[in-house]
Amino acid sequence: MLNANRRGVVIMEKTKKVCCIDGLNINSKKSFYLFVLIISMGFSGCMVGPKYTKPTVETPDGWATLQNPMIDDKPGVPIGIRGSKQVDLVSWWDCFNDPMLGELIEKAVDSNHDLRLAEARLREVRAAYGVSKAALYPQLKGSAGYKRQHESENGPYGYLSDLDYNEYRVGFDASWEIDLWGRARHEKQAKKAEEGAALEDLRNVLVSVIGEVSCSYIELRGFQRRVALIEKNMATVQKRLMLTEKRFQAGLASEVEVNEVSANLAGLTAEIPVLEGEVRQRIHAISTLLGELPGKYVERLSLEKPLPDLPADVEVGLPVELLDRRPDIREAERRLAAATERVGVAKADLLPRLSLSALFAYEALDFDRITDSDSRASSFGPSFILPIFNAGRIRSNINVKTAQQEQALIKYEKAVLAAYKEVEDNLATYSAQQRRHEKLYRRVRKLQSTADLSQELYDKGKFNLLEVLEAQRTLLVAQDELVQNEISLSVQLVSLYKALGGGWGSGSKKTAL
Repeated sequence: MLNANRRGVVIMEKTKKVCCIDGLNINSKKSFYLFVLIISMGFSGCMVGPKYTKPTVETPDGWATLQNPMIDDKPGVPIGIRGSKQVDLVSWWDCFNDPMLGELIEKAVDSNHDLRLAEARLREVRAAYGVSKAALYPQLKGSAGYKRQHESENGPYGYLSDLDYNEYRVGFDASWEIDLWGRARHEKQAKKAEEGAALEDLRNVLVSVIGEVSCSYIELRGFQRRVALIEKNMATVQKRLMLTEKRFQAGLASEVEVNEVSANLAGLTAEIPVLEGEVRQRIHAISTLLGELPGKYVERLSLEKPLPDLPADVEVGLPVELLDRRPDIREAERRLAAATERVGVAKADLLPRLSLSALFAYEALDFDRITDSDSRASSFGPSFILPIFNAGRIRSNINVKTAQQEQALIKYEKAVLAAYKEVEDNLATYSAQQRRHEKLYRRVRKLQSTADLSQELYDKGKFNLLEVLEAQRTLLVAQDELVQNEISLSVQLVSLYKALGGGWGSGSKKTAL
């Protein structure tokens, strides 16, 4: 005996339970075994496409700048720089022994907009990875519906006595695409690699932000020190002007001498506004890096403090560590992994795709009978999709993904070479600045002696004022050069630590995401 709804959609045989698969009726037990077989095929299916392995690259045994240095055109070792052991550079800024610098960096790590943007990108990519994982599992949807139907009197159901009826439906739909060839698994692994790349991008931004805060802070203190140096010289020249005016009134000095000292003082005074403008710019830069308005830290940072101390020893670690420490290298490697997995996704499109679909529902014309056994409807069956003709689209896409994989490999190799070059350049520049600092320091000491001696001879009437002023001007220029060199040394050390990939690790909050 057969029951049918008014449209003949659901047909059920009460005397014998059957399952319909592509038009073939087989008993429930055989359907179960077929289902198990298909599932087994899905889980044991092979993965087409290349299997990713991390590429090997050539690394130097040691830093060339340290192994073959040239100091004053003679072999030697850069002062205080060593690269003979592993080193922890997570909090490299501690070497400056400046608590305020550490406090500013901590604030920047929490509030910098570039870091917050990188964090948001990481969350986006992680969510996309979750989407790709879901493709490996069955999808189940629940549905419920009601419909009021009126059939045409001239239609196929016009012979019915009642052309108006209600239709109720409650049920579940399930679908599952079996990953026979690893398409979904390749896509999942590609998304996982992209998640890793996004994390490394966050770490790279972290390294850059810490470096920018450090450089701005060092330059701030450097400009403040230059202002203090000029103000100190201004005080000395001011006293000399007063003495020269008294000598002029006593007839012991000419008006020309008074004008020379006065002009010297005016020249020094003119330098102050320029340097103060540089101080304000650095404060504005720091405030912005910390996610605040430019004027937020003006009052606090305007108070003069000395330049951060330079460490006596700088340990740069071993060259091989750079591959694991530099976030940009790690990011390039993850991008290569993602590109490799995408080749597998493209190749899987050449092969058949198998999907399973199932339905279980209750359908009735009377709501009171919706849960009756006679109201049950169900279906189950597989479907295959096989690409037959696509005008070469799939193979062209494989070629696209293969070329992108090759590009990613080249970018990785390029990133490695660029990283080693950057470290060597910074080592060479830091070493050169050290040597220059020694020479400038000796020069300042000699010019200080010359200026003191010229002043002493002038007081005894054995030196003219112009020679004294020139000696003092030369000393001031040398002192300012020395301060600028100390600023450059500190900034160069920051650049060296950035090139080494320092500033992130297990102790950094931003890398624990």
